[in-house]
Amino acid sequence: AVDPASKLIRIQCYGNSTLRQRVLDALGEMLRTRFPGVGIRTVSLIGIPGEASEDTVVSWDGLGDAQRGLAQWRRRNRPTGTGAQGASAAAQASPDALAQLQEELDEQPRGEEAELERLAFRCVAFLTGSEAPSQTRHKVLWLVYHDSRQSHSPRGAYPLLLRLNADLCLGEELRVELGPASRATAARERTDDPQPRIDHLLRTLLEATDVPPPAPGLEFESVLWEADHDSRAKVETLTRRHFSRVKHPEVGDLYVHSEHRSEFRDAMAMLASPAAQARVQHQVQQPPNAMPLPPAPGGRQWRGQVFASLRFPDGLPKPEALVLKESLAEKLVYLHIVNPSAGQSISDAVFATMKQCQAFIAFGCPRYGEDTGNPVYTKKEVDLWENCCRLQGPMILLRMISWDAQFEHLTAERIFGLNHLALEWAEGEDMPSNIVPEIIRALGLP
Repeated sequence: AVDPASKLIRIQCYGNSTLRQRVLDALGEMLRTRFPGVGIRTVSLIGIPGEASEDTVVSWDGLGDAQRGLAQWRRRNRPTGTGAQGASAAAQASPDALAQLQEELDEQPRGEEAELERLAFRCVAFLTGSEAPSQTRHKVLWLVYHDSRQSHSPRGAYPLLLRLNADLCLGEELRVELGPASRATAARERTDDPQPRIDHLLRTLLEATDVPPPAPGLEFESVLWEADHDSRAKVETLTRRHFSRVKHPEVGDLYVHSEHRSEFRDAMAMLASPAAQARVQHQVQQPPNAMPLPPAPGGRQWRGQVFASLRFPDGLPKPEALVLKESLAEKLVYLHIVNPSAGQSISDAVFATMKQCQAFIAFGCPRYGEDTGNPVYTKKEVDLWENCCRLQGPMILLRMISWDAQFEHLTAERIFGLNHLALEWAEGEDMPSNIVPEIIRALGLP
């Protein structure tokens, strides 16, 4: 409510303590980015019936004090007894940051992507930061999986890869097989051992973000706790080679895979810069135009549109893409080929074009999925389709390398390992006769 006389805005939050914590966090971000120099005079914390709380009105000079005060209040008033299924007694008995993260994950509503992303980053930042137990304090979280169908199966460690929109995944190609001396879990005779609580937190996070196991039959066991000398050396080498630090303005340092670094860099710059946020808001208010659609052959109507995701060697589209474009046009399906040299930003015209398409075709050459730094590149196209357009239609994969060859970049290895429609078309060869009919069938066209 706004009081015109005093020029004050009164904000009251009715709800449980987790909701009130989120309101304070949101207020802090809003004041920092949009109203620098404006402070909070009074915050009302009004508990819901049945919760161990009391209605309070507290005045603070700074938001940081308010947030710390609420966290302390929550710890004092945390209910006792059995919590969510699987929660360890230690997590409830120790009202610390780890327990608070677990509580927020347990209460996190599904479908709130932005809040889930922030919570996931907070969990990872905590477990890799200075407050984490020394045994798990690595730049990257490595998770141990074993084959639940075999009693003495080899155990492997996989890095947890951070991506935007709470789209976490495992680095399957970076798997490190653990030696017999490695231990995923610490000794459990200590009652204050945090490892069961850490494992439970990660298991909840994997479920909330829908991270599948690296292979059928594999089961999450634990965060990597201790490793033999060889395994530890491999983990450290892969971490140095493939991960780099990005500064998240809200949660602190995060280490991300090199293939995701540019998207994180752009997103973190947006969070940190009010001017950049204003530019984004301006772009939202003035939506871009999609790439123009030419007239269909014979004066007829196009039956469908498909986005072509491909590399442009020497600035020219792949010959296979031009052949497919011509063949699909005969079926009244338009294939959009966007040349990065045209200078469009991936966030405007290209994205608007994607939103009009009913399918996405990946021309899977050896270097597909590389972050080239151009305005348009295949990795970002895949990310945009998966995060924003996947409900529009299928991702159709054209495998242009042999089945015994590997792609050079993680994005291609990942998507070509998923259960998408995959067609084979070797580079430099004539188009197989089944390519166009299969694409038409995937579009659901007669």
